[in-house]
Amino acid sequence: MKRLLLLIPVMLLARENPFFLPNELPQKESQIMHPVTQAPVAKQTKLPKKVIQPSKNGSIQKELLKLSIKPAIIYVYTDHLLIKTHSKLLRSFFTTKPKKLVLDFSSGTSFRSVKRKVKQSDYFIDIAAGSHKDYFRIALRLKKECSKKVKKTSEGYLVFCK
Repeated sequence: MKRLLLLIPVMLLARENPFFLPNELPQKESQIMHPVTQAPVAKQTKLPKKVIQPSKNGSIQKELLKLSIKPAIIYVYTDHLLIKTHSKLLRSFFTTKPKKLVLDFSSGTSFRSVKRKVKQSDYFIDIAAGSHKDYFRIALRLKKECSKKVKKTSEGYLVFCK
């Protein structure tokens, strides 16, 4: 009987997600808007001085962030990404709440999920990568709506946001 009396308050105070308080729950409303034709994530390094990609207006851009995960290396620039991987792009799409560009790649490799903030970018707030059973996913949270272009290269994929 005493156990039952102790169990009742515990059941009343139990929450759906014990890691967040009820007023701090993250937004779960994520809607797929429209698919993308093609398109990256993991260990963070300091902002390198290395120059890799020229921008469209001819000026040279420095990479803002470099993430290394087992199946890919991601270079983040102010308006585009370079994803060096041999994995095939399975699907890519936008979500509206929150605004994200999501890229799924085929892979059987397992790695820890990674999330990093992107500073000084015109379009990207942060980048997250995680592994799933048969694929890995790269998700880019966007500052504003953009039209994207995913281009396959010999090294991997270039993702432009305009």
